[in-house]
Amino acid sequence: MNWNDWANLANTVGTLSAVLTVLALIVGGVFALTRYRREVRLRAADLLLKMEEEYRAVVRTCLDFEFLDRYQHIIVPLLQKVENGTMQGREDIESLARLDRCLRFFFLCTVLNADLKVEETAIARAYYYYICVLAEPGKRSELQAYIGKYYARLNSWMKRHKRCVDEYRKTGDWDWTLVMDEL
Repeated sequence: MNWNDWANLANTVGTLSAVLTVLALIVGGVFALTRYRREVRLRAADLLLKMEEEYRAVVRTCLDFEFLDRYQHIIVPLLQKVENGTMQGREDIESLARLDRCLRFFFLCTVLNADLKVEETAIARAYYYYICVLAEPGKRSELQAYIGKYYARLNSWMKRHKRCVDEYRKTGDWDWTLVMDEL
C-alpha cells in the first residue's frame, strides 16, 4: 500500500467515524428525550396522587358549597361573620380554616396549571368541577366576593377561564382554546 491508499483509508475511516458519532448522538438524544418525557409523566402522576390526598381532606368543604342548602346553612353565616368582624369561638375559626384550606387547594391547581404547566387536562378533569361550582353565575355570591377579596389569583384565574368554565358546565369538556389571554 502506498501513501495515497493510506490517505484514502484514513479519510474513509474518518467519515465513518463522523457518521457513527452523529448516529450515536441522535440515538442518545432520542433515548434521553424518551426518558425525560417518561420521568415528567411519572412526576406528574406522583403530584396528582399527592393532590388527591389533599382533595380528600377538603372534599367535605367542597360539598358544603356545592349543595346550596348546605351553602346557605354553613358557608353564608361564616362569611357574614368574617365580613362583620364577629368571628368568635373555636368552631368559627376551624370552619374558616377548612374553607381557606379548600380555596388554597384550588389556588394550587391554578398555579400548577399556569406556572408549572403540569398536565393541564389531568388537573381539569380531576378538580375543575368545583371551580365551575364556585364560579357559577348568580349563585354563591358571598363566596365569590370572599374569593375576590382574599384570593385574587384564584379569582383572576376563574375570570380568565370563564368561557372554559361555562363550556365545561354545559358539556363536561374543557376547551383550552376558550381561555382569555387578558382581562
